[in-house]
Amino acid sequence: MTNIKYRFRIDRLEVSYTASEDVLESLSELAEGCFGEEYQDNVKLVRVDSRNYKNEFEVYTISETGWQAYGLLQFGSPNPHRQYVYLSVLNERLYDGGLHLLTYIESVLHLSFLRVSKLDIALDANWNLVRSFYRIWRNPDYAFILLGHRTIEDMTENISEMIHISTGTRKNISKNRSFSLSNSENSLSLTGYNKSNEIAATKKKYIADATEFKKIYRLEVRMSSYKEVRKTLGTLPMNDEELYCRLTDENTLLRLFVTCLSRLIRVKQGRKVYGLLECLT
Repeated sequence: MTNIKYRFRIDRLEVSYTASEDVLESLSELAEGCFGEEYQDNVKLVRVDSRNYKNEFEVYTISETGWQAYGLLQFGSPNPHRQYVYLSVLNERLYDGGLHLLTYIESVLHLSFLRVSKLDIALDANWNLVRSFYRIWRNPDYAFILLGHRTIEDMTENISEMIHISTGTRKNISKNRSFSLSNSENSLSLTGYNKSNEIAATKKKYIADATEFKKIYRLEVRMSSYKEVRKTLGTLPMNDEELYCRLTDENTLLRLFVTCLSRLIRVKQGRKVYGLLECLT
């Protein structure tokens, strides 16, 4: 296939930090004392109401056009498993080069990096990955290994782990197809869908502008807990600090993506086993 183009990008990112009691107290009191806003070194915190955290702030950074929303900072959860400081980066900042500000915000707020706790990586392509997937999914010459242990060879076997969704017209009810696969905890998952349709519906034009494809088809792997991120890093091998430093490196995202994909689904033909991406072109 000629003129194939693709990009690997982060589509969701949550980073966990630690901080001293003095820093946490200072952040909380300063924000309250300034009526919910704190200005310091081009970073602004705006307090928002939260059901799950004692302290939750919208984070803003200064840009050429003024203050720009960057993400959400949270700490003080009653959940014993959420006892750190969490910064979730706004989706738009993941596409406009805003990731380079992470370490600056960390420094300004006197936080210490702990780990990447949630991470979604998207493969955006200018050709129909979804159609290619269904072409091999329906081919009896292939078997599939799901979630690292279950081999699907029988074309009539029920597969509860894989969900298929379609929308369309009365004439063509499956015009737009998508699929998803996840483990039992939903902490590691894969989705495949027509991203252009979603962009049109959600007005996320910045994604199309960043990718520069006329049509965008997406495969996306999602790691919704630090345990899944850690498992993926352990197979490379790569540690948390290396990942944090390489979040803008597309080759690193490729390695993470392929590793996650292998944990979720592989393709078997006879005695040979392939990665899914090898079979989609």
